Amino acid sequence: MHPAPPVLTPERIDAMLSRTAEICMAGVEEAGERLAAAPDIESFERAGRALQGIGRSLRQTLALKQRFDREQVIVDQARRRMADLAVEDAERAHRGAVTRRLTEVQRHFERTLWDEYEDDEAQERFEIMDAELCDLMEEEAFVDTPVETLIARLSAAVEAASLAAAAEVDAAPAPPVVTPADEPREQRPPAALSPPARPAPPADPPVVDVTPPAPPDPPPEPYIPPWERLAAGHSLGGGTGW
Repeated sequence: MHPAPPVLTPERIDAMLSRTAEICMAGVEEAGERLAAAPDIESFERAGRALQGIGRSLRQTLALKQRFDREQVIVDQARRRMADLAVEDAERAHRGAVTRRLTEVQRHFERTLWDEYEDDEAQERFEIMDAELCDLMEEEAFVDTPVETLIARLSAAVEAASLAAAAEVDAAPAPPVVTPADEPREQRPPAALSPPARPAPPADPPVVDVTPPAPPDPPPEPYIPPWERLAAGHSLGGGTGW
């Protein structure tokens, strides 16, 4: 029985093309040497035809190698694209499974907490459950864990956290009683103060007796000689006879 031929994998095809190109190149070099050392025209022509044929084979081999490389690049890109799509599909499916599991657990606690506790306590417990649930989501086995198991773990965690919070409240020291004497001075209420007295109206200014100044003396009468003051028919007494 003849052995089975080797499988033409891309790696083997690439190796065969590379090997063929090396053989063609060796033939080109040998033909070139014979062409240069041809003793006559016939030998020169035979060496030239051999060089031409081997050179054509080399060019074809190189062209096949380049096309094969381009095809391999396309194949590799397609494979990577398919792998990326597969990863995206897997991640999308995982997110969908996580969302469904979250919804199942949250709906259970929404039904129980709001029915068994007052609004404030139910809201507090629901927030604790939500924080614990976020931690459980990070586990790889979250999707594969049964819903009942998750609910039991979360219920225990919520109960423990609630008891711890209640213990902290009970253990907290009572606030000190502050008496009026202990209050800071700036915090004491201001004492009752009587309203300020109304300011007295301003006193009237003193009356100042201002006597008006006396009128000025009349100007002196102009001087009139005695003879001008005589009445008609009178004369001054004297020896001159005026």
